[in-house]
Amino acid sequence: MAKAFFVDLTRCTGCRGCQIACKQWKNLPAEATVNRGHHTNPPDLSSVTYKTVHMREVGEGKDFRMIFFPEQCRHCELAPCMTASTVDGAIIQDEETGAVVFTELTAQLDAKAVRDACPYDIPAWTRRRKSSTSATSATTACMRGCSPPACSPAPPDA
Repeated sequence: MAKAFFVDLTRCTGCRGCQIACKQWKNLPAEATVNRGHHTNPPDLSSVTYKTVHMREVGEGKDFRMIFFPEQCRHCELAPCMTASTVDGAIIQDEETGAVVFTELTAQLDAKAVRDACPYDIPAWTRRRKSSTSATSATTACMRGCSPPACSPAPPDA
């Protein structure tokens, strides 16, 4: 049976603790970035950044506020990326949790076709390894009841 995360975006402070914890959980290196004049950094997902926190400024004057949105694989119940996969076992779905898992076999896939199939434009390919990446381990662990770093630094009640 598939499980899901619920994130109350009205409580997200944009601290990026989840973004940093994801890198720690997956042992991913930092990315060289530049100040682009707003909160979202790095600007997009990549082969070494599986989660970002985007920011949008809305309203004016006393109605001004910042809205934050974490961006990562949505682990779709009927994942379009799996449909676009032409190699058996390259993109699989964990039967217990419903998490979409990208295996080493993604190196054999057409990267553009798989990313284009995703309605959220999520899968990111690494040029070095030519394999795709997706936030799988921490998500799967959280869905199984563990509390890896990616699930723990959020503010209370978030």
